[in-house]
Amino acid sequence: MTKQTKLWLILFALSILILTACAQGSPEATPSDEPDGRPDLPTPSPEPTGAVTTPGGTVRPMPTLPHTPSRVEPSLEPTAPAPSGEAPQELVDKMVDDLAAQPGIERQSITVVSAEAITWNDGSLGCPKPGEFYTQALVPGYRVILEANGKRYNYHASEKGYFFQCERPQLGGSTPSA
Repeated sequence: MTKQTKLWLILFALSILILTACAQGSPEATPSDEPDGRPDLPTPSPEPTGAVTTPGGTVRPMPTLPHTPSRVEPSLEPTAPAPSGEAPQELVDKMVDDLAAQPGIERQSITVVSAEAITWNDGSLGCPKPGEFYTQALVPGYRVILEANGKRYNYHASEKGYFFQCERPQLGGSTPSA
């Protein structure tokens, strides 16, 4: 056997070992400490994600929303429960702070016109952008309208605290039934 043949055999054996290790590398599911015995699974998020799997199993990259100063990431702490049909005051305060950060808008000139709970028809939260794809699921959230210097500003939010200023709001949400 030549040195070159031995080298190829060694490389082939190593590649088989690596492939075998990768195939066996997935951990087994273990039961959780939950009383019902079901394993803990992550809760799906209605916010935009990085990829979409088609029914055929193909994974396509999903466009993500650009990060702008008026977009505020959700906090890790859940917002305090609000009275039925209203947005939580803590969330409204964050939206007011966001608007006040814009040039020419003083915090004391901002008034809350409305702050209502709403169920959005999809992951765009009532503010779709052309060419973007969104989660096709109902998303509980809030619509808050602020006014400053005679102009109204629409803020849309998910129940998890993600919010942004929507310049071209679309109809497409329904208030939750009591």
